[in-house]
Amino acid sequence: METGLSNCCIETRDQEAFPRLFDGGTAVNIRSDMARGGFCCQIKNYEWRILSEVNANVHRAFGCVGTITDGAIRDVDEMCNAGFKAIARRLCVGHAYTTPVEWGCEVDVFGCRVREDALIHADKHGFLVTPEEDQKGLYEAACFMDANECRTIIGAARASSGKTHNQILQELNQAVEEFTRNAAEKYGRKGEL
Repeated sequence: METGLSNCCIETRDQEAFPRLFDGGTAVNIRSDMARGGFCCQIKNYEWRILSEVNANVHRAFGCVGTITDGAIRDVDEMCNAGFKAIARRLCVGHAYTTPVEWGCEVDVFGCRVREDALIHADKHGFLVTPEEDQKGLYEAACFMDANECRTIIGAARASSGKTHNQILQELNQAVEEFTRNAAEKYGRKGEL
């Protein structure tokens, strides 16, 4: 599960339409403000967009947590090892040389309109784009509640090995109380539990 701001681009492999972008090498074309992280939402204007181990590691180095593309991906295990998530239309075996030709634009990915700096929440089941009017404070709240959950309830559940059912229940109940207390202190209400 990841939440972040979108970096949107359109890519091409059309060397005739954009000859200045193609030098025959393997240059990586990444926008400098991609370093802020988030998601790279990519739409292709050709048959294949391929994201692989190399691009995943480069994007991750700049703080991007994943990509949402209507193209293809490969090297899924290696992308996962890099800590990079991907939602793509298909898997593929081949390679392609492509380059971004437009950044900061609105794109349609899987029939969903994504604008630059949109707040996106994604997991292995799909993604959603938060309406702009609901975005203020939501990212910080989602990060807080996720960390709160990991430190309390999930932590207690993962530390249950070798304990009796009564010990597990007692520790989970304590974790729920701590989770609720943390949410109440931060937001003035109990939270989801």
